Amino acid sequence: MTAQPVVWGSSQLLHFERFPTDLSMASIAVGNLLYDPLFRFDEHGQAQPWLVKQMTQLSATKYRLSLNDSVHFASGDQLNATDVLWSLSQLRRHSDYRALFALIQHVVINDPFTITITLSQPCADFTRRLAYWFVYDRHWSLQKKASRSLLTSGSGPFRLVENLTGIRSVLTRNINYWHPDNEGNISQLTVVPIRHEQTRFSALLGGDIDIADHLSGQRFEQLMEIPGLRAKLVNHMRWVGLVFNGKHNHWLRHEQIRQAISLGINSQFISQQLPGSLGEQATQLTFAGSEYYNQSVKNLYQPDRAYQLLAEQGVDGKGLRLQMIVKQGDHLAIQQTAAILKTMFERINIDLQIIWLKPAAFKKALQSCQGDLFLVAFNRQPDERLGYLQAMLHGQNDMLAGLHCTPKLAELDKEYMALQKGPQVALQLQKFSAKLASKYYFKPLYWRHQLWGIDAAINGQAVRNSLGLPYLDKLQVMRQHR
Repeated sequence: MTAQPVVWGSSQLLHFERFPTDLSMASIAVGNLLYDPLFRFDEHGQAQPWLVKQMTQLSATKYRLSLNDSVHFASGDQLNATDVLWSLSQLRRHSDYRALFALIQHVVINDPFTITITLSQPCADFTRRLAYWFVYDRHWSLQKKASRSLLTSGSGPFRLVENLTGIRSVLTRNINYWHPDNEGNISQLTVVPIRHEQTRFSALLGGDIDIADHLSGQRFEQLMEIPGLRAKLVNHMRWVGLVFNGKHNHWLRHEQIRQAISLGINSQFISQQLPGSLGEQATQLTFAGSEYYNQSVKNLYQPDRAYQLLAEQGVDGKGLRLQMIVKQGDHLAIQQTAAILKTMFERINIDLQIIWLKPAAFKKALQSCQGDLFLVAFNRQPDERLGYLQAMLHGQNDMLAGLHCTPKLAELDKEYMALQKGPQVALQLQKFSAKLASKYYFKPLYWRHQLWGIDAAINGQAVRNSLGLPYLDKLQVMRQHR
C-alpha cells in the first residue's frame, strides 16, 4: 500500500522537544508517537507487553521484567535496563507519576535486559500503570552535544524531523521500527495546533487537515452526514454526575436542599479541569445535538443562593455532613472531580466525606441505597439514543441504575415507559429530561467526550489506549494521491 502524508489538527499544543512527563493528553500523544511504553493497551483496553518481552510475577509484590533486546533508539543506542531505571527516576519527579508509582519500593537491575521491581503492597492494576509511561534514551539525553542533528531520540514508530513549536511539527515514519505489528502506511505526519474547536472543525471541512481531534458531541450527526468525512469515536462518551440518595438521608428528600447543593457546584469549572480539555459541561442526561436534548435546561452556579436555601432549611449554622460514595479505579479524572467537589461543598458549609469503594462494593452500596451521594459515570455511544436515560432508571448491560435511590423512582419509571409509547416521543422526552433536572434528582457535571473527525479515506479502526488516543502508526490511508 502506497505510503501517504497526513495532517492532524491537534486541540493541544504538543511539545515534541520535551519528554512526556505527565499524564496530560498532550504528553501521552507525544509519547505514543516518538517513544514506546513497557506495556501497550490493545483494542480491548488491556495492557500487553511491548518493550517488555516477558514479565514474571515472583510473589504478590515482586515482578521480574525481561526487555526486548532488539529495540534501538533513533540515536542508534540499544535499549537496556539502565534506560528503564533512569526514565522512571525522571518521571517520578512529576506529581502524576509520583502518585502512580508510589507503591514501587525499589528496582534492581539483574542484567542489561532484566529488572526486578518490588512493591510495598500488592497492586492488581500494576501492568496497566506500566502502560502510562515511556522509556527514554539515557545516553543520548545526557550527551545531546554529540548529536545536534537529531531532534529527539525515541524508539517509537515516528521520528521528529521538523519542529516549529506553536506552528507545526513534522514526523516521518520510522522505517526501522523494531515492532513487527506495524501495518499503518502514514509516511509523514504533520501536526498543526488548532486550539479553537470551531476552527478545527472548519479546517476539516475545507480539507486543510485530515484529522481533527476532540470535537464537541454535537458534531457527531454533522460528520455522519458530510460526504468524504466520518465521525470516529476513539472512546465512548462518558456522562459524570452526582446522584442524591433521598432514601438514605432525610435532608436529601427536600427538593430545596438538593437545589442548594446543585447551585453550590460549579460544573463548568470542573469540566475545564479535566486532562486534555476533554470535558464538556453537562446539563442533563442527553448531550447537545441529541434529539432529546432540552435547550431550556441550564446548569446554574449560585453559591450565595445555595447558602440562602440551606439557611432557610435551618442547616447554615450547624452545617451539614454528607458522605459521597465513589468507585475506586474508575478513572484519574474521577479522583480529580471528587477532590474539587469536596472543596466546593466546604464553601457552602457542607462537610463532605469521600468514601472510596471497590467496583463490586460500589454497586452493592448503590443497589442497597447506602451513603448520601454517589459520584456516577456511564459510558455510552452518542448514537445510543436513550442509553443514559435507560441506564439511570433501570440499569442496562450491567450499568448502574443511578436513580435507584430516589423516592420518586416508581413514579418516574411509569412516566418514562408511557412516553416511549406515545406520539412525539422526542418532544416528550425533552420535557422528561427537563423534569429530572428541575427536580434536582441528580447534579450533571460533565461529558467526557472523545469524538474525532477524519477524512473518509482513512481507515479509522486504529487501536486506542484507555485515554482515548488512537495509535496513529496503525492508521491506513486508502487514497492514491493527496
